[in-house]
Amino acid sequence: MREARDDRRVELRLTHPLHREVARSGLGADRRVSLLRELIHWLHSTGARRRLDPSLIAAWSVEAGEPADPAALLALAADAGAGGDLESMARFARLAGLSGGGAYAGYVHGLALDGLGRHEDAESVFADAEPLATTPEDRVRLAAARADNLFRGLGRADDAVAILAAAGDAATAPLVRAQAGVLALFDLRFDDALAAAEPVLEVDDDVVRSVAALPVAMVNEQRGLFLRAEEVAVRGLESLRRVPPSVRATDEATSATAVARARSGLGDVAGARSVLEPVLIRAVDSGDRHGQAWASIGLAGVALLEGRWRRGEELAREAAAVFATLDHPFVAAATAMRVEALSMSGEVSAVADAVRTLGGFDRSAVRMSDLDIARARGWGLVALGDRPAGVAAVAAVAGSARDDRRFGIEARALHDLVRLGVTDPEVITRLHALGEELDGGLVRMRAEHGAATAAADGARLDSVAQGIASTGLLLYAAEASNEAAISHRASGDLRLAAASTRRSRAWASVCGDPCTPMLLHGMAAAVLTRREREVADLAATGRSSRQIADELFLSPRTVDNHLQRVYDKLGISGRAELADALAAAGA
Repeated sequence: MREARDDRRVELRLTHPLHREVARSGLGADRRVSLLRELIHWLHSTGARRRLDPSLIAAWSVEAGEPADPAALLALAADAGAGGDLESMARFARLAGLSGGGAYAGYVHGLALDGLGRHEDAESVFADAEPLATTPEDRVRLAAARADNLFRGLGRADDAVAILAAAGDAATAPLVRAQAGVLALFDLRFDDALAAAEPVLEVDDDVVRSVAALPVAMVNEQRGLFLRAEEVAVRGLESLRRVPPSVRATDEATSATAVARARSGLGDVAGARSVLEPVLIRAVDSGDRHGQAWASIGLAGVALLEGRWRRGEELAREAAAVFATLDHPFVAAATAMRVEALSMSGEVSAVADAVRTLGGFDRSAVRMSDLDIARARGWGLVALGDRPAGVAAVAAVAGSARDDRRFGIEARALHDLVRLGVTDPEVITRLHALGEELDGGLVRMRAEHGAATAAADGARLDSVAQGIASTGLLLYAAEASNEAAISHRASGDLRLAAASTRRSRAWASVCGDPCTPMLLHGMAAAVLTRREREVADLAATGRSSRQIADELFLSPRTVDNHLQRVYDKLGISGRAELADALAAAGA
């Protein structure tokens, strides 16, 4: 129970929609009507002066079987939707429809049901509202919303396209064109998506711009044109935020995710986080499950790019759970992120469970995450011990992405192959070409990482690692630094090898000590011998060479010789650095 005070009035509200439904179900029909009429009489007696009083009277009137004002009920539905309470939004919109609210009431009711994952019910409401649409505006609004629910919620792609086509003259309306762009994006018809949505980006209508920006931004992001994607996505989010929540055709979290994906493609993980974290907080505070799921999956992607696999797994699990309650196709994409995160955990049983869950989802009509899902499945196979199958899966993703001109995904998949130990010349050459053609420093970093790894150039890998670390992508930095250590060790420079190992392990520690093939590579090589480790451990406690010699039955000179080799291997100059170096190297 939550108490809300408004001047001298105190309102008691149950804190969860389910609690309200349980309370209502415990009342008999006659008692419920009696209570509603008492509330109506009481509120009239106060003068119904507060802003929402007329709307409350309208809602109670309909439920009590009396005439009501549909506009007042729709105002209540709008307030509920703005606060993320889709159950109440649906209830008030339904009551508005019963009171003669017409096509607009059906539109609002259908949107709420769609948002709740009740897609069949939403389709029924939209279909019933269609004959009531007497204006082009009503027809356009209903066609766009109904087509989206049919395609995304019910997988009825052909019906969705037919609904837009059947809008008649409305087919030339900007909102219908924008929605057609969204459906084409879902179906991977990228050229069609741009042809439909780009011309209406400049329409003087924030609703249209906010919808049109999604397919334009996402197509450019998938094609690796991240600067254009960010520009359009930011404009779309700005347009959306100027639209009252009650008439938005998309939502803040979806638009913010488009911005974050573009920034992630540029390597700007801080910028991606900054746009999504406030959205997640607002969604959780307001009970907006759709917003929570979208912001969580977006932040999971950012965390995985940084290498923070534990945080990525937590967010992806949260997104998958919420998407499942909404019957949303992106539950598969969120589960794929869990597979990718858990592949870094070293916990084989957890990976196996996640891979089995991922395999249980039906193919969705929304295909834009297909390669992300296939790529994650490849990492799962590697973690389960089937490296050849995992490498083949990731290579297939790279090939499909190139065929579809989804060059941003191709670059990531090719970089994955390098991280899985594949440094064939064609992989390195293609990565270099993408680094020259695509936007932003991240693709160029992937290309440089690949070239330095293929060359086994320790100094170059150290430089690459430092550059990557400066962007916050610490997993890639740790992997590059570990490869640098292996190269230095192979050339006999143990001091440089130790320094690279220390950096690699420090960065990996920040990521939660992930177990990736490139970090495990070369781990079998002993850093210190058993005797060197014994001497080093004692020296790190502050013992003198004489004390160590007496304890280990050695001469002080032998102890000093062991210590000098330890210093060389760990890349340090003396005892003062020994304890920290041993801890960092795990030697």
